[in-house]
Amino acid sequence: MKIEKKFQVRASPDQVWPLLSDVSAVAECIPGFELKEEVSPGVYDGQFKLRVGPMSATLAGQGMLNLDEQKRIGLVEGKGVDRRGGSRATGKLQYAIAPVSGGTQVSIDADVQLSGPLAQVGRTGIVQDIADQLTAQFAANLEERLNSGAGSTGDASPVGDAATDSDAAPVATDGPTAKSQGARAPATDGRRAPADEFNAGSAFWSALLRRIAAFFGRRK
Repeated sequence: MKIEKKFQVRASPDQVWPLLSDVSAVAECIPGFELKEEVSPGVYDGQFKLRVGPMSATLAGQGMLNLDEQKRIGLVEGKGVDRRGGSRATGKLQYAIAPVSGGTQVSIDADVQLSGPLAQVGRTGIVQDIADQLTAQFAANLEERLNSGAGSTGDASPVGDAATDSDAAPVATDGPTAKSQGARAPATDGRRAPADEFNAGSAFWSALLRRIAAFFGRRK
């Protein structure tokens, strides 16, 4: 399952890249994600809590981050298991930044495989709506961190809405493994504390209603 997203922030690439190179900082921007510890250089334990309508899952697993500092591209590979519900997820995610008028564009290209109960969400197409909501919240958290000066200095805010771009293409990376950042500590400097879980309820129900409306529209 391919997911491609882009969004913009009003901050220079020199401000944005140091934050996106910091594992702890990125983890704090992802709603529902908790970074546990670095188990070996560039390899991290973590978990992602997700609620989709009546379904919930806690995917615990490991991820590896490699950075190409020159091209400013990051590649994440990971896998997780929900031991209670039996769902599994594996995937690769690449992010890259590029200068644009007024700021920086962040491009995200992911390839995710789901099994177990969560796979039903992927088959319905609702996962794209969930990805839209997750990307929008990540962009808002990134903006807040940039504005707080936690990752860099200067004013930053998203430009437009996070949107799918089917023309985006993954770029292979072979850069060095990220340096150790350590486990995330609770935010104590005014930054937003991460949510206990990522609740995609609004995306789930809005997508479901659209599909019901489309179904009855075809029957007329």
